[in-house]
Amino acid sequence: MRTRAYRRHQIKRCLDNRKNDFYGATSRKALKRHVVTPAACSCWMCGNPRKHLNEITLQEQRSILNYQEGLL
Repeated sequence: MRTRAYRRHQIKRCLDNRKNDFYGATSRKALKRHVVTPAACSCWMCGNPRKHLNEITLQEQRSILNYQEGLL
């Protein structure tokens, strides 16, 4: 069972890891938001390619390629 102390430790660990990210959170509140949702935005470049560009994801591309190579 995860205790409150464990959750606090994980949040502090993520805060320490992400405080020097490219997004440059200026306030403590913005940094905490970055810990919970690490994506900078949900634009077409950062979001899911299936949703925005009607393409398959990289993981699906790899899966298809592995399947095709397995047939040969």
